[in-house]
Amino acid sequence: MKAEFFAQGVGWIPVDLSSAILHDKTPAKLSYFAHDKGDFITMHIDDDLIVDTIYFGKKHFSFLQKSTYWATGEGNFDDVVVQENWQVTVSR
Repeated sequence: MKAEFFAQGVGWIPVDLSSAILHDKTPAKLSYFAHDKGDFITMHIDDDLIVDTIYFGKKHFSFLQKSTYWATGEGNFDDVVVQENWQVTVSR
C-alpha cells in the first residue's frame, strides 16, 4: 500500500508500507519511508473535492484526471473537444 502524509514544515512524505514489509532488508527498515522513485501513477476520485482555483474561486470536483479550464471575457466553450490518450511506457 502506497500512502503519504503531510508533515508541517517538511511537506508530503511518501510511505510504501507493502514494499517495506516485503522488500526492505536494511537494519533500520526505512528504505521505503520518505523515498519514492516516482514510478507510480495515482488516480484520484473524491465525492466532495473542493479546489481553490485562486482566480475563479473554489470549485467542486469528483476527480482530477482530465483537463479543466475557466476563462474570463466573451465567448463560450461549446465547440471544444478534448481527447485523452493515457499511456504508460517504460523509459530506458
